[in-house]
Amino acid sequence: MGLKSKIVALCFLATFVAVGSRYAYLSSNSVELPKDLVLLKGANSPGGSDSASLWYNSPYGLISVKEKWRAVVAYREAEAGFDKFEKHFGVRPERGLFSDGTVILEDIAYDRNLVKWTLVWPIKGSGPSEAHLNTAIRHELAHGFLRVYLWPWGSGEKVIDTPKSRYGSPAPDWLDELAAMSVEDDLKFNNRLKNFQAMARASAIIPFSDFFTMEHPNVSGETDPSAKVTVKKQLVGGKTITTTTIIRTPSGPGDFSIGTKFVEQGAALFSFLTEKTSDLQVFGKVSSWIQQGGSFEGWLEQYAVNANNKADLGSSLTEFEAKFIAWGKALKI
Repeated sequence: MGLKSKIVALCFLATFVAVGSRYAYLSSNSVELPKDLVLLKGANSPGGSDSASLWYNSPYGLISVKEKWRAVVAYREAEAGFDKFEKHFGVRPERGLFSDGTVILEDIAYDRNLVKWTLVWPIKGSGPSEAHLNTAIRHELAHGFLRVYLWPWGSGEKVIDTPKSRYGSPAPDWLDELAAMSVEDDLKFNNRLKNFQAMARASAIIPFSDFFTMEHPNVSGETDPSAKVTVKKQLVGGKTITTTTIIRTPSGPGDFSIGTKFVEQGAALFSFLTEKTSDLQVFGKVSSWIQQGGSFEGWLEQYAVNANNKADLGSSLTEFEAKFIAWGKALKI
């Protein structure tokens, strides 16, 4: 997760693995390209024949990486990100450009009019068997998709400059983070639910009256005091690239830092509401309601009336929160 900033159409700076699904990787060092992931050579390569990066074309857009196996990782992540974002928010993303940071995109003569989003994110590991280290890519893609297609900063603008005071899109921070987690792989998402269950049983959740209005802790500065912050400067293509990394102990049951609580509670909210309403696109509807000036509590009240409260969500935020906590305590994970 990270603050997202500017590039053509979209540049969300950020950094995937799917388990038990069509998006899963084989645990081996063999690399077989999907049939629709095509290496671009010579004049067809945006980077030219002397490029330090390999360029591929795919149904999801251009992919620029330094090794073949990394292209497969990026392809699989984009595949999962596209499919799940459409599944939950009803919008099929358009083609974009992914780079592992091998080249400076501003120096490359690709057709920017054909690129609707750009993600620059490093791919970790040394081969396909370590693809599980890269599960954050789809998460970051979804952050960007929300901003490009549902919550853009400017009407019709291709260059989106996110104000530094905002986490990502103009959407409420909880919704921005929830959208990103909605496309995650099952292993990572279920770990979030386990963490939330511990929170619920310890009466450590954030009251919804605060949760729906608070800033993301990454923006407000309420980060884990034990986090280690490192700044790395790297010379790439004659330009200096600065990367800031925050390293903290992986969250788990009993970790109730404000950052963990905010994120895991958002994941649990996504699971709770999609399960109770039997509607995989319910948050697309919630998003539209809020964008038109409504609140989550207002959406809840109208749902109780229009759907005869068939999901038994309660008709007030207080009732909804009580049912949410009871659900969390009883989770079977």
